[in-house]
Amino acid sequence: MSKRSKSELEIDDVTQKISTFLSCAPNEQIIHRSKHIAYCVDAIYSLHRTSDSLAFVQPWVMYWNLHALDILDAVHWAFGDTIEYGDWEKSCLGLDTSHCVSQTVRILVECAASYPNKFKSDFSQELSAHSLDTFIRAGLDYDSHTVENGVLTRLKVRCKECGISIDCVLAESTAVVAGLLIKHHRSCSPKCARAGMILPHRAEVLNAIQSCFHTTIDQDPYSPGGYGGCQGQMPHLASTYAAVNSLLIIGGTNYPDAYEAIHRESLQKWIDTLYNPQEGSFRMHADGEVDVRATYCALSVASLLNLKLKALGAEATNGDGSTVSAGMKSIKQSKIVGFIKRCQTYEGGFSCTPFDEAHGGYSFCAMSVLLMLGKWNEANLPLLRKWISQRQCFTTGGFNGRTNKLVDACYSFWIGSVVGLSEVAEAHNVSYSDDSNHTTYDLLRWIHLVPRDHNPNDTFDFARWSNVCCVDFRKLTNFLLSAAQDATKGGFRDKPWVRVDAYHTCYSLSGLAIAQRFLPDALWKLKDINPIFNLCHDRVTSALLKFGGRGCI
Repeated sequence: MSKRSKSELEIDDVTQKISTFLSCAPNEQIIHRSKHIAYCVDAIYSLHRTSDSLAFVQPWVMYWNLHALDILDAVHWAFGDTIEYGDWEKSCLGLDTSHCVSQTVRILVECAASYPNKFKSDFSQELSAHSLDTFIRAGLDYDSHTVENGVLTRLKVRCKECGISIDCVLAESTAVVAGLLIKHHRSCSPKCARAGMILPHRAEVLNAIQSCFHTTIDQDPYSPGGYGGCQGQMPHLASTYAAVNSLLIIGGTNYPDAYEAIHRESLQKWIDTLYNPQEGSFRMHADGEVDVRATYCALSVASLLNLKLKALGAEATNGDGSTVSAGMKSIKQSKIVGFIKRCQTYEGGFSCTPFDEAHGGYSFCAMSVLLMLGKWNEANLPLLRKWISQRQCFTTGGFNGRTNKLVDACYSFWIGSVVGLSEVAEAHNVSYSDDSNHTTYDLLRWIHLVPRDHNPNDTFDFARWSNVCCVDFRKLTNFLLSAAQDATKGGFRDKPWVRVDAYHTCYSLSGLAIAQRFLPDALWKLKDINPIFNLCHDRVTSALLKFGGRGCI
């Protein structure tokens, strides 16, 4: 038997630690929304009041926290001028609280009326089985009960957010019991609301993003336009991607001034200067590195804002001033596709540049680019799916990003999104085969992934494809909710013993949003996201309608 390397021993050691943690931790099935909302709001509020290194990547910090709040359907909590007291009930629980409370009270009344005839064995076990789904959705759990003279008179339920027990006297009217539960939910609000913290004004958030934009040639003679990491930094495609996504989140929340703040013409000219026609790729910044990240960021911004990039053959002209032919446009795009294809490795995943190592993040970028260009069939999908299946750790359920690397919560999105992208790409291949039918084609109209006609009633039926999924999303969600989620302070982390941060919070929630599409019985409810852009579906649709985009496929 060959001697094992140091890295292999380290992986085994960390995997064993995570497995031990999971075996001892409670099997979480809920998302602690109030804690995560408070964490993200606090991160936005604190950004300009700290000397932390994150101040130099302001667009990313804004995007991570705004998108996390948006997935939780609580982005309005980022702006102190928009909060209504009743909004907390929906944001904290992810659905209408009054419905949950009424359902809970109905169950309590049924319990009182049927005791002890209906519940023959241990009452707590029967109650949990009878009302588990509704109780969890209402953020409650069974605590204890009281029986007097053979009659069930009191039932205590425990709030999963704060651990406080609520004593329900079942002899009282249902309205009294419902009022008691609603009163508790209102008191169990984020720390920012409880402590009276001043929330960031939307003007603050907009100004922070706009301060990163390069508006004149005087700032940088090589690159007028684009967003930097903070004021004074050179414009960078990654920062531009984060800034544009942040503005689209704000603009889609009934703030059209955020849309107007996007300098589309300047962005279009600047992005075109970063194109490398020899390789069919983009640079991250002037004289910067070339990789699939740059191509993804450029095409993502161009697709959402409907930018007519010359690099894609849009509105380009010949020497005599005539418009280039469709064939020339196809040639320009085929160069980009060729670069992406050269990045797919023998393992099946995609690397940052040709002949490099396959990586989860780069695979996401590559597949997104192919789908944005309508060239999904250019990837070797069976080989990609094989590589994806090898990214999940059988013991912990988490994903890693490369071969022989440790699991990391952020890869729940980077790898999880590629699962969805590859499934839709495969569905397209099936739809165009000789034996396809109209029903199969209907499955492709998954507007949560690729908007076509901006029809919110079109959905991709994941139930018909989940049986061939190459990963176990149920084990993944157990890893995220039990090991990566901080149920006390809020936020998500890389691994159980690591500090939470905005990056892992954003991509863990994004991964859970992907997973819920494959788990129709999930006990949480997040907003649906578009994995190509990693924005909530309604933000993508609003942007396409605003700027006249047509979607990707």
